[in-house]
Amino acid sequence: MAGMTIRQAFWIFALLIVLTAVADRLIFIILPLYLLNLEFSATEIGLIFSLAGLILAIVRFLVGKFSDLRSRKSLMSLGLLADSIATAFYPAVSTLAQFSVIRGIKDVAYNITSTMEDALIGDSFPRGIRPRILARLGTIFPLGRALAAITGFLVVTCLSVIHGFYVAAASLFLAFLIFTTFYKEKRIKRVTEFRFTTRNISKSLVIVSLIGLTNTLAFTVAYFPGFFILADSLGLTEADLFLMFLLTYTISSLFAWRTEALIKRHGNETVLSLGILIYGLFTILYTQATSIVVFYLTLLGVAISFYIFNICFRIALLDHTSSSHRGEQVGFSRMVTHLGSIAGPVTGGLIIDTISLQGAFLVAGSFGLLGFLLSLWLRRL
Repeated sequence: MAGMTIRQAFWIFALLIVLTAVADRLIFIILPLYLLNLEFSATEIGLIFSLAGLILAIVRFLVGKFSDLRSRKSLMSLGLLADSIATAFYPAVSTLAQFSVIRGIKDVAYNITSTMEDALIGDSFPRGIRPRILARLGTIFPLGRALAAITGFLVVTCLSVIHGFYVAAASLFLAFLIFTTFYKEKRIKRVTEFRFTTRNISKSLVIVSLIGLTNTLAFTVAYFPGFFILADSLGLTEADLFLMFLLTYTISSLFAWRTEALIKRHGNETVLSLGILIYGLFTILYTQATSIVVFYLTLLGVAISFYIFNICFRIALLDHTSSSHRGEQVGFSRMVTHLGSIAGPVTGGLIIDTISLQGAFLVAGSFGLLGFLLSLWLRRL
């Protein structure tokens, strides 16, 4: 890599993953409970997340395509800065429309960042070492979230929930400073015109993208806001959840560390199938979480399977991209994947308000099982 070693690139991405994970998990736990305390209904909370998803799904593909012509580093820097600013505005809003706008801006920024991160990882690390790099970054990912859990617990117990938004914004701004200052973008062959074509989108890439879509649907239907309503019904506070997630993320990192060995032994597609199958089954088990112990064990099973799946999914995605069209291909895949962010939250909210909380978890788990069937199809190609 011109002007930058593999080791340097790895540690820059590792720091970014930790800092963005801190911000992401703080908002993940604080925001839904904050909205519930403001007496928003399940459907209204779902709408806030779904309206934001409509914007970000379109942005992903356009940004990915544009990055094939211009600097991915510049776009990712812009995403990190905008994400930080939008996060800091959460405490200043109070209505459904205002939360939807802020959430939309934040998600657009976040998804510019995550799309560019995937593309830059593909650019920075050769295919031969990519599984090892992604497995190690995938181990750091839950450890970053464990740090977020410690941070969140201290913030909500020593300060207030409002301060959590500001800490998240500061973490994103620090990520922006580090990335902009130290990362040196690799020179790649770029396309010369902004033209859309299906020629660069293979059948296998479409299937990988649909697997990501089912995972997103499983996650958003279950968690926004079903998971937090269930936690609230069990008497769990923000501080309790942060402590639970701290232990969960720490244990999950151990399993993520072993993912590389599992891939070497069984193949990436087999481990991918196993990950999303277990994820779907454990999501369904939330219907039986009538005690804090069962709730936590279910959460642990969901988390471990998610991190294994996430590593395998990113490997599969980047294996089906090429350097000159990687932005477009990653953008397309992430656009399809996050269509689930449109349908998932509002679907979960409507099911909770009109049928039952358990119904939302059943539907969410079913999407995970559908992803398993798609992964079997991918293995046959």
